[in-house]
Amino acid sequence: RQRQRCIRGRYQRVLDRGVDVSGATLHRINEEMDEGEIIDQITYRVREDMSVDELKEYAAKHEARIVRTNLDEL
Repeated sequence: RQRQRCIRGRYQRVLDRGVDVSGATLHRINEEMDEGEIIDQITYRVREDMSVDELKEYAAKHEARIVRTNLDEL
C-alpha cells in the first residue's frame, strides 16, 4: 500500500510541476535501485489535463513497451 502511495506521489509531482515530457529507463538489475547499466530509455508527452490515474496508466503502457522492445537484451 505504501508503494502505491509512493508511485502515485511520483506522478502527482510530475503534474504539479507542469512537466510536459517524462520517461522511463530500463536498467539491468544490481544492488542499488536505478543504478544498473542502462539498457534503453523512452520519453512520452504529459498532457496538462491528465489526472494522476491517467498519467499512471499512460506511463505503464510506455514502460511495458520498453520492456517488450528489449526482451532479447534481458
